[in-house]
Amino acid sequence: MKKWLVRGLGTAVAVIIVTTGILAWVVASESGTRWLLQSVVPAIEDRVEITGVSGNLLSPLAIERIRFSDCQLETRISKADLRWDPAQLLDNMAYVSFFTANRIEVDILDNCDKQELETATTLSILDSIDLPIDFDIRRAALGSIVIGQANTTHTVEDVRFRAGAQGRQAAGGTAEHGLQSGLQYI
Repeated sequence: MKKWLVRGLGTAVAVIIVTTGILAWVVASESGTRWLLQSVVPAIEDRVEITGVSGNLLSPLAIERIRFSDCQLETRISKADLRWDPAQLLDNMAYVSFFTANRIEVDILDNCDKQELETATTLSILDSIDLPIDFDIRRAALGSIVIGQANTTHTVEDVRFRAGAQGRQAAGGTAEHGLQSGLQYI
């Protein structure tokens, strides 16, 4: 009986050590973060493509290109930099001290068949967004935002802002998250 208990505890400890090592590699190393963002994220969501990752999830993170597409929308973000405090996630807060992107391009498409339309990104403005956590973006700077549809293109240059959203605390101490946001141009 003791042998089984010792073996079981030994196996559990080994699994915990290996899992911790893998998580540390993914979060704290550039190669682990690159693997996560360039291999795992697109495997989960095939409409996302991420290239040119440098930095890691615990320090400043730079991404050369992010592309998201479906039949309604194609979004490309070039040269994005993110500085955030991941420890704030323990308090249900995504705190971003600084975010920059050289260029964001959004092409509004009309390529959906009926089946694709059911799973595509919705372009309508939502009355309420159910956020799992609060967020606070202290400073964001975007070189240009280009929005195009058919033969029309609109460009906004040098956008700087801060934004945040907080959940509401319901009676009884349970969190109800909804978008109560503030957007301030700076």
